[in-house]
Amino acid sequence: MESVPKLSTPEQELAYLREQVMRKEAELAEQGGTPPESERVRIISEKIHAHHAASPEVLAKEYRMNETAVSTAAEKILAELAFGEGEQAVRSLERTMEEKGIKNALQVAEKLRDPHVADDFHRYLVRYVAEGLTAPGIDEKAPRFQALKMTLYEIALPGPKTGEPNARTKTLKELISGMEQLYAGLLSVEDATLGEPRYFALELAVPSDSPELQFYAAVPNSKRNLFEKQLLAIFPEAHVVPQPHDYNVFASGGVSLASTATLAEHPALPLKDYTDFDYDPINAITNAFAKIEHKGEGAALQIIIEPRGERHVKHYRKILQALRKGEKRSSAFSAPETMFGEIARDIRKTLFSSKPKDVEKAKEAETRQIETNKTYIEQVEKKLSAPIVGATVRLVVSSKDERTAGLVLGELEAAFNQFANTQGNRLQFERAAERRAPSVFEEFSFRLPDTSHTLPLSLR
Repeated sequence: MESVPKLSTPEQELAYLREQVMRKEAELAEQGGTPPESERVRIISEKIHAHHAASPEVLAKEYRMNETAVSTAAEKILAELAFGEGEQAVRSLERTMEEKGIKNALQVAEKLRDPHVADDFHRYLVRYVAEGLTAPGIDEKAPRFQALKMTLYEIALPGPKTGEPNARTKTLKELISGMEQLYAGLLSVEDATLGEPRYFALELAVPSDSPELQFYAAVPNSKRNLFEKQLLAIFPEAHVVPQPHDYNVFASGGVSLASTATLAEHPALPLKDYTDFDYDPINAITNAFAKIEHKGEGAALQIIIEPRGERHVKHYRKILQALRKGEKRSSAFSAPETMFGEIARDIRKTLFSSKPKDVEKAKEAETRQIETNKTYIEQVEKKLSAPIVGATVRLVVSSKDERTAGLVLGELEAAFNQFANTQGNRLQFERAAERRAPSVFEEFSFRLPDTSHTLPLSLR
């Protein structure tokens, strides 16, 4: 068993982390070739994350910041924030990192519970990596940010052409068809370079320092050329601009809230899709964003899309088959996803179900049930008519006070009611409790999927 180190200086912490990175790189080199730069970034990110999450005993007792020291450092920074000095707070975290190393600095940052400062501090670390500088406590300084392995784009799609009859309707249909093509093409992120995220993110956001609603997309670095070519092939008039610096929706000194979407019914049942609309449903969402103040407020809709291959398709086909055979809704939708689950279900049926005494009546009941299932059959067939992906849908709002933030978040959540399918599914939003909120803000900033809230959604 590898012994737990007792690091007592920033220099020892640096040497320890470098050793961890080099060991991992050596392992990968043995498997074939020198790891690319993106792989080094991933390795360093993982080691930093593991180091931050490790027991405090990894640091020598005299080098370790105790709870009182961490609280005192955090209180000093919070005092600076009370005067609106967000930049000074970040510089204080930088000094803490220089004097005490990365692990202690991250503990202080965590204690602040201020997503705006945390986001700025994270981006400070990102800049150190991007510029090839060395920050105290790690090798070629890199935090654990998923964004390091992704390229962020700001995108402006073409609007309706003036002078054309039915221009708006035509543009909507073209946009729907084009975006479906784009999403399908981006599913190749499943084959992203080793160490890069195998998903992409789409975001609508009003940064806290800008009055404008912006459309962003983030893709793995190895898929940049593919993304740009596909987008411009489908929308030749689109404007696509890489953004080296991430935007920030968190208002300095304000209150931030977040909610994550869930499905109200079984995920095999679809939401209302774009083909069911005779108007642009995005308008309701953008109208909700329009209620944000031009200064001191920010908000974002983030959708992280993960390819899932045939995983959900196979499961939903089992449900469809059960419905077509005349199984009751509850039984059909409880069809197990795995082979092991199927075996267990078959055993239960064999042991506890009895054959009907009147075969003819049983057949009639099955026929009636198939007719009853007709709506569900149609809905599951609709769900299966387009590729199914895993999606994390988040809303984040930051404002001057909790009441205002809650009202804006409520408006954004309500904008998704239009996707309710009365015969299928609808979205519900689960607001992050105070204890959970910092983790949601971090996942949002790093563009990380939420495995506990991933929704199987059709691309259409």
